[in-house]
Amino acid sequence: NIIRLAEEFISRYERNKVKLVVIGKKGYAYFKNYKEGILHTYVGLNGKYSDKVSQEICKALCQAFLSGDVDEVYIAYTRFKNALTNKAVVEKFLNIDSKDAQEIDYILEPNAARILEELIPEYLLARARLMLLEAFTSEHACRLMAMKTATENAKELLDSLVLLRNKVRQANITREIIEIVSAAEALKG
Repeated sequence: NIIRLAEEFISRYERNKVKLVVIGKKGYAYFKNYKEGILHTYVGLNGKYSDKVSQEICKALCQAFLSGDVDEVYIAYTRFKNALTNKAVVEKFLNIDSKDAQEIDYILEPNAARILEELIPEYLLARARLMLLEAFTSEHACRLMAMKTATENAKELLDSLVLLRNKVRQANITREIIEIVSAAEALKG
């Protein structure tokens, strides 16, 4: 679902103008022929969250944006809702829109520039962490549901095979009893 959503998103733009940061083996396997558009790849995470990798990804995205390599940064990931529900989404990560902010004069200590200089990197890192954690949680939830379904199907198959075995065994016992009774009747004469 993520790859399909990413392809739909990329198709809205000229393909040569889109740059990718690919996270995960399946994403890399799909987009590996898109070499000129891949800025970074992160594979081998094995479904495990790493704070170090999260910081690297956030840093790579911010550097690409601040250096002017990209105008905007969007992230496609799976948003976790509950164990049964998750949704593939594409969200804007950078350029942060300030049009929703109201113009209110606040007194800021030491000053607005310094506060933003310290808060924005923490905000972006927290968003990157959240997106990665939701994606990993969604993946694990899907695996959990697949394993639960497989286990239920295996139990159902086992029960049907045990029933079939019992029916065959009962049919063999019945056949042998009939043969013994028939032989005894034949000897009586």
